[in-house]
Amino acid sequence: MKKLHTLLSAALLTVVTLTVSAGKRAAANTDWEVATSIAAGDIVTITNVEDQKELGSLGLFGTTTAGTTADYKGVPNGSFPLMVVEGCQEGTFAFMTQDGKYLAWEFASANSLTPSDVINANSSWTVTIEDGKAVIKNAFNGNRTIQYSALQKRFAAYSTERAAITLWRHTPETITIAPEGGDISEALAAACEFKNVGDIVINLKEGVTYTVSQPIVAPYSLTVNGNGATIDASALEAALITTPAGDLTEWMEGSLTVRDVTVKGLKKAFYASAGKNYLYNDFLIENSIIELAGTSGNDFDFRKGGVARNFTIDKSTIYAPEATGNSLYTSQSAQRATEAPGVETQTFTIKNSTLYNLAKGKNFFTHRQANQKWLAYTIENSIFVNVGKSGQVVKGINQGQQGANPTWTVNGNAFNFDGEDTSAAEATGDDSEPVQDSVEGVVEFEKAEEGNFTLAYKSVQNVAKIGDPRWIVVPEDVKVTIASGDISAALDEALAKVKVVKDIRINLTNGGEYTISKSIVVPNSLYIVTGDIMAWEQQNATIDASGLEGPMITTPAEAPGEWVKGQILVDDVTVKGLKKALFASAAKNYFYEQFSIWGCVVEQAADATTLDFTKGSVAKDLMITSSTFYAPTATTKSFYSSQSGQKATEYNEGIQQRFAIFGSTMYNLAKDKNFFSHRQSNQKWLVYSVQSNIFVNCGKSGQVIKGINGGQQGTNPTWIVANNIFNFDGEDTSAKEETGDADEPVKNSAAGVMAFNSVETPDFGGVFTLAEGAAKPSAIGDVYHWTVTYNETATGIEAVKTAEGADLENAVIYNLNGQRIDKAQAKSGVFIVNGKKVILK
Repeated sequence: MKKLHTLLSAALLTVVTLTVSAGKRAAANTDWEVATSIAAGDIVTITNVEDQKELGSLGLFGTTTAGTTADYKGVPNGSFPLMVVEGCQEGTFAFMTQDGKYLAWEFASANSLTPSDVINANSSWTVTIEDGKAVIKNAFNGNRTIQYSALQKRFAAYSTERAAITLWRHTPETITIAPEGGDISEALAAACEFKNVGDIVINLKEGVTYTVSQPIVAPYSLTVNGNGATIDASALEAALITTPAGDLTEWMEGSLTVRDVTVKGLKKAFYASAGKNYLYNDFLIENSIIELAGTSGNDFDFRKGGVARNFTIDKSTIYAPEATGNSLYTSQSAQRATEAPGVETQTFTIKNSTLYNLAKGKNFFTHRQANQKWLAYTIENSIFVNVGKSGQVVKGINQGQQGANPTWTVNGNAFNFDGEDTSAAEATGDDSEPVQDSVEGVVEFEKAEEGNFTLAYKSVQNVAKIGDPRWIVVPEDVKVTIASGDISAALDEALAKVKVVKDIRINLTNGGEYTISKSIVVPNSLYIVTGDIMAWEQQNATIDASGLEGPMITTPAEAPGEWVKGQILVDDVTVKGLKKALFASAAKNYFYEQFSIWGCVVEQAADATTLDFTKGSVAKDLMITSSTFYAPTATTKSFYSSQSGQKATEYNEGIQQRFAIFGSTMYNLAKDKNFFSHRQSNQKWLVYSVQSNIFVNCGKSGQVIKGINGGQQGTNPTWIVANNIFNFDGEDTSAKEETGDADEPVKNSAAGVMAFNSVETPDFGGVFTLAEGAAKPSAIGDVYHWTVTYNETATGIEAVKTAEGADLENAVIYNLNGQRIDKAQAKSGVFIVNGKKVILK
């Protein structure tokens, strides 16, 4: 810290009323300088230069001997220091001893200096200093002057000329305290006893709550290292930090730092107590939480003078439970920063901070030197809620003015007022330095009125990574592993332990039986996996979703301000009784790089869209592999639906959105409707890969592929369609299927009609029989779960049954060519009866 020569004109409030034990002494023989003037609060000693004598002690009351001396060499020992305080008359001073007495001339007929209990005319003195010599005259009798008598070897109040004296001033010393607890004011006062206070350093203890009953008076620099402590300032009626009262005749340069502390119940933060010429090169509030409990008073108040050269609030929260009506910062029109030595620019910085309920309805700053070219404002990555005037936080920092004179850096902030996003109204007034990248959306806190500014869930999505970092909760993964039972209950228990959820991982047990009654809300990624995801063998867990009234998987209801990127994987799971969608987005801006369903069986038990993006969000690569989707009663809703208002290219203009269905079985889905309600269909950035699948009663007859493209046929998408079976109402419709692109036709369709084993029931047996003479692809349909039978081969199917017990009257009968026949045609031979292979004799 650099200090210019200072002339303090007022005492430190923390020290002037102290009495000190005689055993305490100022540092001997160090840090003394010849005084050129004095001010209240100075620590001084008196010497005679010629004889190297120093005022060493005073006599007691009633004695005629006073002002005894001690030898010194060059620099005083400081063995009898005196504190300068205000005298009884303006312009006079009193000299207080360490015992709380005052240097006085009490006896009219004697010269002696004696200690007095009070400050009166006899103990008050006028002081002039010239060329190192001090003239100290008694206020009651100006003929009495403190001098040194070489003959009597004492200092006394003589009326005739004696040897001249010199006043020495103890240079300010740094005061450092580290109280274990209790009242900080008391600990600081004790440390400052009879000292010329310079810089102050206060080190607090982590986790301890302190009180403060008096302002911390900072004559030079002040540093408060909170280390995670709390200060209860509710008993303090004045500002927490203040300068000494009165102006300096010359500038003082220092700094003020408050870091890592929580202050509760504060009426006012800082006040320059009628003190001009205090220059804080750095005025920093860092990593702190400050509750302003008073509803009046300017919180950082320079109205009576003083200057903050670099005023910074960083990684901090400043808030008021009840909105304050005055500005956060106020300056004095009579003293500007550029009056201070070497100051060419005054900067105001608020970054990574949260501000709430401050100066509501007023200019955020009452900055009487606003709109000057030497001003620089930086407002970054901060949250402002109910601060200043609605939509005028930035303008209010410039005292309500919009202008190009200051330098503006304003970006990445959230501005809200009375529950509305007001960022669109914020402006600097300088088109070349506008408000940039404001974060859209309404910020919600957990309990702002209680000082808890943890971002509510939707706000984490909207304003992640801005504001005071302590309220930005890092999203955590939630992992649930259960052998059987209620997935919803297990997931709720795990979610209750995490403030902000990132990815959700649900590990099911092979063969496990589960229920689910609540939608799984996925903020980022979701993985539902049975057994070992790396295992090649078939695994399966069953989820009974009949008690679920909504979609099984969904997004949060509020759209994030920016895209959230994630994945969804459902692996080796059977879902029974699903009434709504397997997945349904609830908002825009969720981007799934991979949306994969592997080895699953999903029963669509009610008329609903299965994969529903109608409310926004995007699946970049949607892949269904070795899975079965079916409906016991045919659905009329599309299997997949997207929203026209949000397309994949909004995330990335050069993107390709891919839809892949491999080795899967689809039955009774979107019957007589387009298989996909694809509102961005027929685009060049679309890729459809449909291979080795069975489609029965899906979409419109002969138009499954066209329906995947939203009912259109066109050359814009990339088509890879081969090795599929297309049936509708018992007929082979593969000949009708086409892409609309002659260069990319539907290839190698497997002819014939599929016969299913009891497919009309929820628990169909899983035998898919391809008629005699049909093409025989190496793999077709969901071979992961079901067995496709060619001709008379019965690999993996139930035992061949005779006609005994077969209900031929009401049976659905197919021959091995896949042709449906009536009972009269079903004579001897092998037939599929109600989806089961039987032998008629």
